[in-house]
Amino acid sequence: MSQKRIVLLGIAILVIAVVSLKGCGSYSEVNRLTYEHAKALYAACNSKKDDRLEKCSAMIAEAESAQEISGKEAGYLREIVSVAQDGQWEDAQAMARQLMTDQADR
Repeated sequence: MSQKRIVLLGIAILVIAVVSLKGCGSYSEVNRLTYEHAKALYAACNSKKDDRLEKCSAMIAEAESAQEISGKEAGYLREIVSVAQDGQWEDAQAMARQLMTDQADR
């Protein structure tokens, strides 16, 4: 393998690693209340307790119904709840963390 190919391969691997760690900023801007719900979901996923997850889910539904959070924001949160309900607690926790991280970058 030539020196040039090795350098290009190294650069490609670095780009992939950075994009993976950054998560591509997959969540758009959300309001303060949605951020608070993401924090609660993060904690519920960390504890792996179904009752805490259900409480979060009910509060999200309430906030959407009262138009305190948008349908898009509620969708983000419901997706996290769904992943946790499927028993993928760590993945759901990472999603909640990504939602919060994406807000800090704004």
